[in-house]
Amino acid sequence: MIQLDTRFYDFVKAHSGEDPVKLRLRYGGDKSDDSIKYALDHMACVAKAGNKFTLDNGDSWMPELMLNPLSVEQASSANVAKSRAFLIDEELKILDMTCGLGMDIRGFLTRNPKEVTGIELNHLSAEVAAVNFAKYNNVKIIEGDSVEYLKAIDDNSYDLIYIDPARRDKNGGRVYNLHDCLPDLTEILPEMLKKSPMVMAKLSPMLDVTQTISDLPGICRLIAVEEKGECKELLAIIKRGFSGEPLISVGLGDNAMSFTQSEEKESPITYADPKEGMWLYVPSASAMKAGCFKLMSSRFDMSEIAPNSHLYISDKQNDAFPGKAFKIDEVVDFASSNIKRLASRVKSGEITVRNFSFTSAELQKKLKLKPGNGCRIFATTTSSGKKIMILTDKKSTDVD
Repeated sequence: MIQLDTRFYDFVKAHSGEDPVKLRLRYGGDKSDDSIKYALDHMACVAKAGNKFTLDNGDSWMPELMLNPLSVEQASSANVAKSRAFLIDEELKILDMTCGLGMDIRGFLTRNPKEVTGIELNHLSAEVAAVNFAKYNNVKIIEGDSVEYLKAIDDNSYDLIYIDPARRDKNGGRVYNLHDCLPDLTEILPEMLKKSPMVMAKLSPMLDVTQTISDLPGICRLIAVEEKGECKELLAIIKRGFSGEPLISVGLGDNAMSFTQSEEKESPITYADPKEGMWLYVPSASAMKAGCFKLMSSRFDMSEIAPNSHLYISDKQNDAFPGKAFKIDEVVDFASSNIKRLASRVKSGEITVRNFSFTSAELQKKLKLKPGNGCRIFATTTSSGKKIMILTDKKSTDVD
């Protein structure tokens, strides 16, 4: 059992902000002093975490103890853990089958649960979690195999079961397929739904949405979770007995765009060419993962430039669009003469290509454009097959 004494806390406080590598060189020689060893490991993890465990409002959710950098990498961020927790009711009895560092449990605690049980297979990780939640009377950490624990408990033991299957194989290599993750959610899901009416599963963002819905019967909602411009996860909410069509959501917020795949399939869409003065809309990473391409046109009264561009235009600015908006300054045909003129007057900027014959790097070289905060250029092909370059205001507007 890990016991932290005043030497641990004093050392961490005294050397806060210092380079953990240099600290280890100076103080890591004494292997007999567990307090200093824990402190050095913890401070290396703090450095790795950066602001991952700091909420947008500035509040810190930094764990009291961290010893494994991999656990920091695999843990949910504080903002995502908190936002995810607001999808559930208060005062539930919750089982976390893959406790890890416990950031997800920390999120659930904001919902005043009756009880949270965290299961952790790794001995050291279980001890660390026990330290971090020692002050919470409604949190219990158990070291062991969560699948065996699941089989041993009575039906309806919990109101919610949460799981984040490990995306690494026994040799430490990355895996993405549901069947390759540990534990295999597709195998244990029926047992989970016996023990709880609702399952929440954090899944790889690399998974295909349609295949995930097929692999996990009972999904009532599938959420593409985004943070800092990246789709970080697919979050599946699975309910016992649910047989309807799942709702797919873009983001965790209250105003997230939600739809069914049938709505997307049946949605009408219009195509149009961009013009100076219009707004150009670029879907977020989570919107792209969710696959709501046709719905963008009908939901937000805008046109797509071409079927495979996933770039949208409108005369109006729409703050509800899940992505970024750019004001179009100019639209230029992709021709040698225009490339030369553009290269002579635009010296720096960023290039995005969609459904185009050149990569961003190739076009950057052609235009002799230096990376920087100059113009933002989108190169694409219209529905009529014309290649164009769209010059926009360098500053985008987040509208999701």
